[in-house]
Amino acid sequence: ISSAARESDQASTLHTEYLINLYNMELFVDQSAGSALARIVAVATKATVTVVESDSDKFKSANHAQIPTLVHSGKAVSGAVEVAKELIAAQKAESLLGADAKEQKEVTDAVTYAFGELHTAITAEDRKRGLPVLHKLNKTIQAVTYYVSNYLTLADLAIIAVIQSFVAGLNEQDRFAFVNVCRYYDLMQHQIGFAGKLDKYVLTFKLDVTAPEKPPKEEAPKKEQQPKEGKTGGDNKAEQKPKGEQKPKGEQQPPKEKPAKQAGGGGGKQQPKKEEEVVDISRIDLRVGKIVECKRHPTAEKLYVEQIDLGEEKPRTIVSGLVQFVPLDQMQGRLVVVVCNLKPAKLQGIESAGEPGTQRRLPVINWRKVGMTSSHHGPYDQGYTRATMA
Repeated sequence: ISSAARESDQASTLHTEYLINLYNMELFVDQSAGSALARIVAVATKATVTVVESDSDKFKSANHAQIPTLVHSGKAVSGAVEVAKELIAAQKAESLLGADAKEQKEVTDAVTYAFGELHTAITAEDRKRGLPVLHKLNKTIQAVTYYVSNYLTLADLAIIAVIQSFVAGLNEQDRFAFVNVCRYYDLMQHQIGFAGKLDKYVLTFKLDVTAPEKPPKEEAPKKEQQPKEGKTGGDNKAEQKPKGEQKPKGEQQPPKEKPAKQAGGGGGKQQPKKEEEVVDISRIDLRVGKIVECKRHPTAEKLYVEQIDLGEEKPRTIVSGLVQFVPLDQMQGRLVVVVCNLKPAKLQGIESAGEPGTQRRLPVINWRKVGMTSSHHGPYDQGYTRATMA
């Protein structure tokens, strides 16, 4: 009985060690962009890993040929993309690779771009040579939330891992030049959850920046009043009396009354301009909807007629001037942001439940005054439509 109990204990211990080795993952990393991707994927997939830094004795003794390296289940996987995919598979987070074959190819192409052209531009010795690539990225992500599709993928994680060092090195002025890149990084670091897990990659962005005030105009020096013609020298002398000398009480003239300001701005001093009224952004009813049907307007070549599902009883009909900006096949099934509390208006014979900007624009809003910034200069800002592509 004693021998059987010992064998049972040994078997239990071996099984426990096997499970520990199976689920305990060790991630060997350095300061490279590839290691940054491995760290970020581990956090995004909620994988439990033991990170082994490059300056530790364990890292040096392991002597892995390629970094990053992931060790688990008795095997070692090396390389940034290979480690990322291994973590995704272990955590059953395949959605990060794309929903279908088309998206999977787009994700693969984006990861190749991130560790190819983009990484080369950022690590170039001559920074000016890499700037065109970075400006192109800044323009590419101007009107999108995610690099591929409308949800987080490995493409976003790879781009963030590569641009982290670049964004961290930007001064305040450069961050204005790459405002879309900074906005994209800030979104990703919050969505993935860098704080408390990847503190070394957390960047703080100053969002309450206002435009510099214009210096006040310098007023021209006032000309001295010349004495009126026709007055004798004696009269002038009489006017130049010492300050202490006053006329007798009987000769004192009544104080002159100031001329009343004339209504309508005629003759009187110009009244100071009123300060710009702050617009309450909460008055705008913004909702995300899906275009379930889109077709060309029968009589206006620059207009689309869309049926947009906003979660109401039936889709809304909205006429928008996006023909010059978005092809018809790309409108189908797209998510859009709709201003829902505008008064319906007929456009070329079709009633639109979201008034297009080609007829009348929304009131001009100073976004800085309401605590928001806008860097998008697409159809919505130009007033062509009330439905903005998401």
